[in-house]
Amino acid sequence: MSEELQVGTGHVKLRNLWVVALLLIVTLGIYYLVWYYKVKRELRDFGGQHDATLGSIRPWMGVLAMTLGWYVLVPPFVSAWRTLRHVRIAEALGGIQSQHSINHTLGFVLFILGFLLFPVEVFYVQTHVNRLWRHGIVEQDKHGLGMRGYAPPNVNRG
Repeated sequence: MSEELQVGTGHVKLRNLWVVALLLIVTLGIYYLVWYYKVKRELRDFGGQHDATLGSIRPWMGVLAMTLGWYVLVPPFVSAWRTLRHVRIAEALGGIQSQHSINHTLGFVLFILGFLLFPVEVFYVQTHVNRLWRHGIVEQDKHGLGMRGYAPPNVNRG
């Protein structure tokens, strides 16, 4: 299912992609909004104390952009682009090298395809977020053992 970790003042989850896909199908896409809110909140909790951009994330505004924003057409695209940027910033803050970080263009193309077919960007983004949380745990364990001088923002097994 999912493993819950403590990050800063909040909690994050390593989500199983198959469970996410099943929930998207069973709820006829409504789970997408729940997922979107949770990922944005987790990113804010992860890096908000260390990065002003991540600290300014307002998860509800992202959900509003993805729902009511479609009436204006532009807000969902802006929100998706910013979410991809937030993942990239969090990956950099977490110590993930840039060649392994999320690709804005690919993520945005997947968002557009998801709008037309099925929200496939969820799998791309969730894979990167899961990698970030796993990397944080490994780095925290190494730091605790005195193996490295780098300690990512407070990531603990919950």
